[in-house]
Parts: sequence; C-alpha cells; structure tokens
Amino acid sequence: MNIQELQDKVRDYAADCSDATATLRGLSFGTGRALIRQEADVNAVSGEPMRVAGVMNDWAINQICGRLDAPAGWLYKENHCPEALAAEILNKLTGIRDDAKLLLRYKGNTVRAVLSDQYTVFDNHEMVDLVTKAVDTMGIKPSIVRVQADDDLSAYVMFPDVTVAHDPRDSGEKGNLHPAMHIRNSERGGGTAKICGAVFSSFCQNGMIVGWKANDIMAVRHRFINHDGMLVTIADAIGSALELSVSAAEAFAQSVNVRIPEVSLGGLVDGWVRRYGLSVENGQNWLAAITAETARNERQNDPRLFDVINGATLVAQQYQPAEAIAVESMMGDLLNQYVPVRSENNEQ
Repeated sequence: MNIQELQDKVRDYAADCSDATATLRGLSFGTGRALIRQEADVNAVSGEPMRVAGVMNDWAINQICGRLDAPAGWLYKENHCPEALAAEILNKLTGIRDDAKLLLRYKGNTVRAVLSDQYTVFDNHEMVDLVTKAVDTMGIKPSIVRVQADDDLSAYVMFPDVTVAHDPRDSGEKGNLHPAMHIRNSERGGGTAKICGAVFSSFCQNGMIVGWKANDIMAVRHRFINHDGMLVTIADAIGSALELSVSAAEAFAQSVNVRIPEVSLGGLVDGWVRRYGLSVENGQNWLAAITAETARNERQNDPRLFDVINGATLVAQQYQPAEAIAVESMMGDLLNQYVPVRSENNEQ
C-alpha cells in the first residue's frame, strides 16, 4: 500500500462518522444497547426536546459504565443481566451521578465513544494527511504495511528504496532492513497520537517498535491539541524516528552475535511477559517460536538474541493490533537492553 492509498482508506472510514455533544443527565438508555441523547432543539409539533437514539458498541459501553461507576462486565454480559434491568440501572445512575459535558462519537448509528468535552478531536485522516505532507518533502516514497485503519490507526511506514542493514538470515534483496517508523492514533480515547522509530524486515514482514518510552517519540495527548502546530511536530518526530530506526536496524543485525544461555530462555520470556502484562499464552507462543527459530537457523543449543526477537515478532503478526503493538514494543525495549540503540536524544 502506498501512502495515498492509506489516506483513501482512513477517509473512507470517516465518511459516515459524526460527533455530538450531550450532558450526562441528558442521556437515557434502552434495551438493545440503546443510548438516547436529548437535543437542545425541540420538536416543532409536540414542543418536547428532540431525542436521538444510537446503539453503543462494547468500547462505548465500557466508557459510559466507567463514568457511572457501573459494572459493564455484568450489565452487558450475555445471560447475566436482562437488557431491561441494565437500562434501568444506568438510567437510575445518570440521575444521581455528577452531571458532565460529554462528546459522543458515532459511526453511522453506532455510538463508538463517550468522551469528556475536554477531548480534542485529532482524527486518523488528519494524522495521515500531516504525515503525508512531511514525508513528501523527503523525496523518497514510503510503503505502508501492517495497517489497521478504523477507530484506531496503526501502521508501519517503511522506505524500501533505502537499505540500512541486511537481515542476517538472507543476504539477498528480500533480507534488507529498511528505515521505518510506526504511526499510531485513536479516535475513541484509546491512546495518544504517536510516531516511533521502527525496524521492518522485508524478509519475514516482522516489525519492531523502538524508542517508545524514551524521548525519541512523538506522543501527543488528545487534550488542547494545537492543530496548526502539528505539522511541525510531526515533521520533527519523523526525523527523530528515522534516525532511531537506522541505529536500531544496525543493532538488530548485531543481535545475531548476542548469545542467550538456553537455560535462561524460560526465565527471560516469563520476566518480559510479566513486565508487559501479557498472557501466559503469549509467553508459550513466544517460547515455541524461539525454538522454531533456533532450529531453522541450525543452532538449537545456542540461541541468540536475534532468535528471541524474531520469535516474538513473528507470532505478533497473528495477534490483534493492540496486542501486536505491545509485543513489538517489548522487543524494541529488549533489543535496547542488550544492544543499546543510540540517537541524538538519548546521547545527551
């Protein structure tokens, strides 16, 4: 996918999205996950306030229940609470909780997010348009891979015409490691707008996110965003991310020389999985993938950091985007621990 196709994809998704403001006490709830908001306008015939109904998705349910201090997992779990009772409970709670101004985000008739009115809208199409403008000044064409473009945005922006290093498994063109960055955003309150350095291998389509918890990323919260200044912010972030990407790709190529004692693999996997709050199944999948990597590279009794990272990033491709991002960020962190990734920011 090229970057113009990514622009088209996020714009297509946005075509039937809309927003509305409401107050907490101006909301009511019905069966079938219905959320009804009271409009400021009144019905010309009845003189009653206009009311607009929508259907909440799981994300919006969790947000409204969190605001009302209600147990979403019980209220809306199948066979736990009757729909009519769930609606009655929420309607009672809206009358006793503190009132608040809200931003409701819709896709068609679906309520996709219930946010504070202090939330600043900075949508995926804005993010991608600004990245496109900044990249256009570089004179090289990016390729966009591993794309999620719905309420959340996640994508690797790779520059295939530039080679930083070679994947040690393959000396041919397919093994090239290219400078890359990872871009991320959420339209539903799921996280900040981010640009991080990345390493992407065209040999196996594995990705790794680097610098995400240092000073080497752009991370802008959806509060009081200065839209006019975001182009400069993004252009600066792209420069930092690509500089870090080059250093990380070189470090990754060197990781094939870093031995990890076989007896330590289980402890290493368990420790990192716990650190990142991943599941036991994640750890088991990772350990099995390391075993497969060492066998493929004919060093079953001599595992390397390279095998550990490739095992994790390979299985990450099978995960949902949020889980994959966590694993790929974890591998960037792991690489930096063994082979420090340098940039101007973290050398100061």
